[in-house]
Amino acid sequence: MTTASGDGGNMRRVRAVVAVVLGAGLVAVLGGCADASEAKAEHRAWAFEGKRLTVDVDGARLRVVAADVGKVEVTRRIAGHVVLGKGPTSTWGLDGDRLRLRTSCAGVVADCDARYEVKVPRALALTVRGKDGGVSVSGFRTAVAARVDDGSLTLRDVSGPLDVRSADGSVDARGIGSCSVRMRSTDGSLHLVARTPPALVDTDSKDGSTTVEVPGSVRYDVRTEVRDGSTHVSVDRAKDGAHKVRARSVDGSVTIRAAG
Repeated sequence: MTTASGDGGNMRRVRAVVAVVLGAGLVAVLGGCADASEAKAEHRAWAFEGKRLTVDVDGARLRVVAADVGKVEVTRRIAGHVVLGKGPTSTWGLDGDRLRLRTSCAGVVADCDARYEVKVPRALALTVRGKDGGVSVSGFRTAVAARVDDGSLTLRDVSGPLDVRSADGSVDARGIGSCSVRMRSTDGSLHLVARTPPALVDTDSKDGSTTVEVPGSVRYDVRTEVRDGSTHVSVDRAKDGAHKVRARSVDGSVTIRAAG
């Protein structure tokens, strides 16, 4: 009786070791392989009557573009492998003024990649809520607001009022013609390159550097507040001037200089 019990325990240990070894082997084979860039594209479009669209994405990369379209158009690409789990699974739909894009991928071994491209009519203002994936926004002349967690945020060619926040990811904004720019980050750098002199730039960062590049054709009322970091200001300055730059930082340097 004792021998049988011991044999059963040994067999369970052997199966556990085999499972661990097998899982490690699968991780080595599948890890980092999923790439949705060449995956089959799926397309959907929704009519939209509102003035501001909110794009809410979780578990995927997102690119939002202002375009000459009459509807909100979405292209989805998904690729991945899951062992002893479920996925990749994805849902998408427009509910009122919110476009929800969801992707999940979970298992003992999971390697998935999901990408969405959203084309938005040019007249619409935009709000983005992103989690667990990089977000890119380009071409908007209307107001843009974005909140991204666990992913980088990239902005190009935006000229409406800009208000963005990032947690655990950098913000990189270039070709910006906005009159008002507000940028916040936690655990990530901020970088702004303005193509026209803004009336206000307001930045606040924690655990990351801040770089603001503005046209050198005007003078700026610059005020900085930096703790545990260096400050470098090389633009022409004018106290109480019409063009204001406010930069606050904890554990990160601040650089304000002429663009170009």
